Amino acid sequence: VIEEGRPLLGLVNYIHLNPVRAGLVQLEELRSYGASSYPKFFDAEPHSTLVRKQFLGALEFPDSPTGMGEYAKYLKLAEENDPTERDELARKYCQGWSVASAEYRSELQKRYAELEEAEDWGGKEVGELREAKWGNALEALIAERGKSLTEAEREPKSAPWKIEIARELRARTTATNKWIAKKLVMGHPTRVCNLIRGNVV
Repeated sequence: VIEEGRPLLGLVNYIHLNPVRAGLVQLEELRSYGASSYPKFFDAEPHSTLVRKQFLGALEFPDSPTGMGEYAKYLKLAEENDPTERDELARKYCQGWSVASAEYRSELQKRYAELEEAEDWGGKEVGELREAKWGNALEALIAERGKSLTEAEREPKSAPWKIEIARELRARTTATNKWIAKKLVMGHPTRVCNLIRGNVV
C-alpha cells in the first residue's frame, strides 16, 4: 500500500476499517484488535514497513501520539454513515477526505487509475477515486470522437456516439449506469442499460 513514501490513503483506510465493516469489532475497540495493523501504528516505534511518518505526513498530521489521535478521528469520519453526523464530524475534524495539496490528490488519482480495482472496494474515499478514474476514461473516449460534454447536453439521449461511449465504459471500467446516464445526459439508468444492449431505438 505504501509506495515511494506516498500512502494510498483510501486503501489504507479501507484496510483499517475492514474488521469494523465485517462486524468483528466496534470502531471504538479497533485499537485493541490484534489482527489489524491499525494498533501497531500507535506503537512508540512502529515497524519500519508501516512508514508511519510518511503516512501521517500525507494527511498533514504530526508523527506523534497527537497525530495518531487525529487519524483516529479521521477514520471515525470515514466510517460515519449518518449524513448529519458526518457533516458535524467533518466540521469538527477536517476539511474533506484528503487534506493534502491539490498536487498530491492529483497524484493519488493517477496511482489509483493504474490499479485493477475490485468490485467490493468501498468507502467514500475509494468511491471518489473510482469516479475520478471513470471521469478520465470518459474524457478520453469523448476526445477520441471529437465530442464534448457540452454536446452531450444538446444532443439526443440516444445519440449513437453516446451509446458507443457508454458501452465502452461498461466494458473497460466499473462505471455504473447511473453515473454514465448523468454524465452523458442519457436519461434514466435503465435506459442506458437498454441502449447498450440495443433494446431501444
